[in-house]
Amino acid sequence: MRDAGVMVSVIVLTYNHKKYIRQALDSILEQKTAFPYEILVGDDCSSDGTSEIISRYAAQYPGKLSVFIRPENVGATKNLYDLFQRAGGKYIASCEGDDYWCDPLKLQKQIDFLENHPKYSGCTHACLIVDENGKAAANQRLPWVCLKEHYTLRDFRGIYLPGQAATLVHRNFFLDTEHNYSIIHQASPMVADRTVVLILTMSGPIRRLPETMSCYRVPVNGGGENVTATLFSNNADVNRMQYDLTRRLERFAREEYKMTANFAAFKLEQRLKAWVKECWKRLVERKASSADDCA
Repeated sequence: MRDAGVMVSVIVLTYNHKKYIRQALDSILEQKTAFPYEILVGDDCSSDGTSEIISRYAAQYPGKLSVFIRPENVGATKNLYDLFQRAGGKYIASCEGDDYWCDPLKLQKQIDFLENHPKYSGCTHACLIVDENGKAAANQRLPWVCLKEHYTLRDFRGIYLPGQAATLVHRNFFLDTEHNYSIIHQASPMVADRTVVLILTMSGPIRRLPETMSCYRVPVNGGGENVTATLFSNNADVNRMQYDLTRRLERFAREEYKMTANFAAFKLEQRLKAWVKECWKRLVERKASSADDCA
């Protein structure tokens, strides 16, 4: 049920984030705002006790925090899509269960900007990259994040985003019933940030604010449930996945918005990388076969 009195719906996706979820939720609850906001938490069938923690938070903050525990794992994008459909706010903010906000005025600053600049579809800001213990990482550069102050569809190129997910606050496009947004979960079971950014930039630019107001956690000990590591660092078929996702986004822009989104350079790069990997795989297999024949 949508609440017309809510200014911002904060969406929290979580899966096996027992170690981090309290910090994420506390950082949201500590926001100082002149407007009401709600928190929607979607737990994707965690097995580590995360669901029990967020249920206790919901009991402690009735009417403020709503929890949706999936009885079976549905994947990140279906989890997100369901929460989008439930969001009653004029704006939507995000914070995954292993990230957190570090400025209690984050929401107020971003909503003030969007209220005063109606041509923008959303705004982001700088973030701090931290490890599993909250210590700042030596490398603070995210290669897939565009640092331009004024970000448009032209800057997307199929891969570059205006900010890390926890930095983005945007207009609730689900309040617009003109379009079908099921592409959010249909394009990929795990990757939604590109789809969301594509939708936003077809409506207006995104502004990057200079303040650092959130922390992006990148576990380095191998024990975290970091989606980026799972999909991109540990996935032999990542280039084929990237290519297929990009084609779906281009088709969505063309068929749903009647707009041209051509990401040919990125698609070509992914096809070439997939081809090189396949050639290398075959070479290794041939060498192994030759070694067996000589044994």
